[in-house]
Amino acid sequence: MYNSKIVPIDELLPDPTNARKHPEQNKRVTQASLRRFGAARSIVVDGKNIVLAGSATLEAARAEGVKEVQLIESDGKRLIAVQRKDLEGSAGTGYALVDNRANDLSYFDPEVFPDQLDALALEGFDLSDLGWATDQRDLSLDPADIQIVDEDEVSRLDEKTKLKCPECGHEFEA
Repeated sequence: MYNSKIVPIDELLPDPTNARKHPEQNKRVTQASLRRFGAARSIVVDGKNIVLAGSATLEAARAEGVKEVQLIESDGKRLIAVQRKDLEGSAGTGYALVDNRANDLSYFDPEVFPDQLDALALEGFDLSDLGWATDQRDLSLDPADIQIVDEDEVSRLDEKTKLKCPECGHEFEA
């Protein structure tokens, strides 16, 4: 059995060694997603409530005025799924697209990331199990290479859009 409790959002702490960076366009898209679709993504924290995954979501939730988090203790043997029955059809498609796009708009800090990979390799982690080849430790990423999302594009997340199915011609709002 898993314990679940509601805690103040301020009990979740950012990871000071997080190698993932979230530039302004990533933050804007994540906040717009929360405004349009509400909370749907989980955040993973350790035993001290330090965020391991979901830093941008936590930051956006705070900016949007979210005050509480449902904290579910898990041993990692079962997946935890967030069920949102209101995110079906075009709303579900819209959420899925913005969730993936928000991730595309973040990047790994080239000053921190290689050292973290090296430390994990020294501890015996198989980097390929983490999705990295040993020759990928130098990311050579430039945040300037990230495609900027303009304010109009982000604000469209808050608007309903009429879409038409190319096969049957059915029109619906997203």
